[in-house]
Amino acid sequence: MTRPDHVLAVLRRNPDLVRVAAGSFGFDLDRAEHVEEVRLASGAPLRAVAGDDTGGTYSVCADGAVLYASSEGEAGLIGASMDEALEILFGLPGWHDYTELDLAADEEVLEAVFNRTEDDSGLLRP
Repeated sequence: MTRPDHVLAVLRRNPDLVRVAAGSFGFDLDRAEHVEEVRLASGAPLRAVAGDDTGGTYSVCADGAVLYASSEGEAGLIGASMDEALEILFGLPGWHDYTELDLAADEEVLEAVFNRTEDDSGLLRP
């Protein structure tokens, strides 16, 4: 396994940041246990690092990529590194709404989904 990314190490050293990450962004270092076993089809190792308030977990793959596994059995890579995954979690509050997007969709469809999601979160201002 690769060593943890820098931003995760910084987060772990700062209790105030840990509380903000858990409370505001659903990245709770104290919830690294998933209800059921999470494993890759390849058998490659995973290391759970955090969970969210819905029962999902964030795990680091052997290559450093970050996998999110929901409590409903859905899973997917959300970043090539922990740094990248945390940028997405902290910078894009509605990221869960994008996991089923067709990445081949045209730009107008993607923009409409983004605007609707971010508007629902209260981040966009008229």
